[in-house]
Amino acid sequence: MSHASTLASRLSVPLTLDDFEPIGQHLSASLDPFVWLSAELTLAGQRHRLEAIAVVTDADGFQHAEATDLDATLDAYSNATGADGPFATVRLGAREYVLTVTPYGA
Repeated sequence: MSHASTLASRLSVPLTLDDFEPIGQHLSASLDPFVWLSAELTLAGQRHRLEAIAVVTDADGFQHAEATDLDATLDAYSNATGADGPFATVRLGAREYVLTVTPYGA
């Protein structure tokens, strides 16, 4: 079996805001809960945490989390993935979000 990426081997998973639980209030009771979202995703029988972090882009093109408490999380994902530049985002509702997928521990 070839591991070459082809159009036929790509997965497309549509998402809406309704697929997520808002969890921003866990950072601070004064935050809009929708600045940080969470869902569970099962891939090949394994559970993963799907997170969506609301981001804004400043005038210089740098991405920042809407909730500044999540900037360190974005930095950690950037370092872990070797991202060179801003993350691609998805629109859920009225906001742009960076999506991350992390497997749960065994």
